[in-house]
Formats: sequence, C-alpha cells, structure tokens
Amino acid sequence: DHSRFKPQDADEGEDVLTPRASAYPRGLAPLAADLKALGFVPGLWVSCICDVRTNALLAARPEWLLPRTETWCGGVWGDPTAPGFCEEYIPRLFAAYRSWGYEAFKWDTLPHALLVLAKQQSRQADPRVQPREAIRRMVSAGRRAAGPAYLLSCSGETDAAVEACPDLFDAARIGADVWQWDDFVREGVDRFLKYAALQKSGFRCDMDNLVLREPYSTLAQARTRVILHALFGVPMTLGDEIADLDDARIELLRRMLPTFNVRPLSVGRRVHGEIFRTRVDFVRPEGSWTLEAFTNFETNRTLRATFSCPGRVVSDFWSGRRFSAESGIISLEIPACDTVLLKTCLIESR
Repeated sequence: DHSRFKPQDADEGEDVLTPRASAYPRGLAPLAADLKALGFVPGLWVSCICDVRTNALLAARPEWLLPRTETWCGGVWGDPTAPGFCEEYIPRLFAAYRSWGYEAFKWDTLPHALLVLAKQQSRQADPRVQPREAIRRMVSAGRRAAGPAYLLSCSGETDAAVEACPDLFDAARIGADVWQWDDFVREGVDRFLKYAALQKSGFRCDMDNLVLREPYSTLAQARTRVILHALFGVPMTLGDEIADLDDARIELLRRMLPTFNVRPLSVGRRVHGEIFRTRVDFVRPEGSWTLEAFTNFETNRTLRATFSCPGRVVSDFWSGRRFSAESGIISLEIPACDTVLLKTCLIESR
C-alpha cells in the first residue's frame, strides 16, 4: 500500500526499523520464524536510502540527511556520500533485518534514488560524487552487511538502475510493473531480450510478478507467461492467490516449478507477424533433450510455424503426444497469444 509511505497515513512510529504494528502486531521476527517452519526462505522488502519519517538513527545523525524530497516511497532521503552513512547506517539496518531472521531482500526505490541524488547532488556531503557512484557505495555496503543473503534489485524501469550494480545483486528487476498482457510483453519479454546476455552471467533477470488470473491473462496468455518465465530461467514470483486459480492454471505452475536453473541457448527476436522461438537444451544423467517454445505474440490472428527436426522424436510437452515427422518437417498452427512447447530427443539407434 503506497499510501503508507506518507507519514500522515503510516502507523505511529512506523519506519524502516519499526514494522507497522497494525499489520505485524508480533513484529517481523516471529513472521520469519513461521515462514521458516513452513519450509520457506523469509524475504523482506527494504528501502535503505529513504524512509517515511526521520527514524531514530537518522535523527541522531542529521548530517546523513539530504533535504526532504517527497516521492511515492517516502520523503526522508539519506546521503550515501556523507561520512558514516554507508559505513554505519546501512550495516545497522541489515544487522537488524538479519537478526529478525530474513535471508532474502528486495531492495526497492533505486530508480527514484538516482533521480533524487541527481537533483540534490550539489547538497551532498561530497557533491563531486555522481548519483551512480553514490548508489554503488551504498549497495556495496549493503552487500557486505547482508552476507550470503539473496539480494534482488528493484526495480529496473530505467536502464541506469539496472546497470548501476549488476555485480552486487543476485537478481535484478529489468522492467516496470507487469500486470496486463501488454505489460508482460513490453516490460518482461522485451526487457529480457535487452539483458539476456547478463542472465546468470551477471545476475538473474527478474521479469516481475507472474500474473495468471483473469482479467489479466486468458489461459493462452497464462500458458505463454509461465513457459517463457521457465525457459528464460527467471524467478517466478507468483502474483495471484493460489486458491483463486483454476485447475488449468494450477497445472501450468505444477509442471514448471521449481524454476529451471537455465539460460536459453537460443532466443529469437520479437518481430511483428512472426513466431518467437526459445530453446533450452537439457543434459542429465538420465538423458538429453531440448525444450523449444513457439510463441505467437499477435493478439488477433493465428500464425504457422514450420521447423526441421530430422532424426528426432518430437512430442508435446504437456500431453506427451508425439508428432509424426517422417519427412523431418513439422508444421504447427499457434493461436493468438499462445505458445506451443515441444520436447525433442534424438532417435535411439537400434
């Protein structure tokens, strides 16, 4: 609830070190313990450079503060160039979060931090430090303080935010919020194609929430979302209440979770009016096979895909139905917004 980032709407005393009492009456440590008991890794949304109000640590060190700047994520902003901010303040935040039992962190507000620092650069303790370098100082301090914890940068609606610290995060949001189908294509798929070279070689690309329910996704669109998340090897952060999903959508998740620890061997360009292809090869002790997805991003027409597969057994991933390919050529009709996922294996010699 973004309204909670305004002091008049926040609970009394709520800040980055004091959880909202109305939502977490026991505090956040018992919640982490409950999640661990269920077999989950507790994760926490954090925003270390800004706060909804001046917390006790910042109040004691006013030299760590920049002039108040109102944004959706709060109006109190720290100065990473101020002596002690990165060396003392950031470690103390993560020490508290880790003591509560949290092992994964979604570090948000970095795009807005870059904008605020650019506006306030002349008022920094060291105005010679550019916003990107200031962010790197802060995130470097957080990375050391968090230890082996999983760090996700959020969000990447600006290239500058994605590219500021790719070596310091385990994963990074690579686009803006994803809800509608157009959001998924533009902020998920297209952004992934831009940063595909960094997938797992720099960090794990995060395409935001996987939203499968109506009215955001038809069943065909839900199938495409799940398949591409899986074959791209990106995190699957579920954006639906599981109990609200129908059996068909539950089956999509069941077949594709946990997320494949992969990166695509081949990923096509998204071109209007053409089939988009994604291929991943698997080599396992029990055998080798390829998963190849054929996606139709058109919203109002069926497209045809034809491909060569000599010497291979080809089957539909979902049903297991084999395709007849005596000539080594298979032709597929793919409805609008849908994806056909094929599994191919070499024909065993007798």
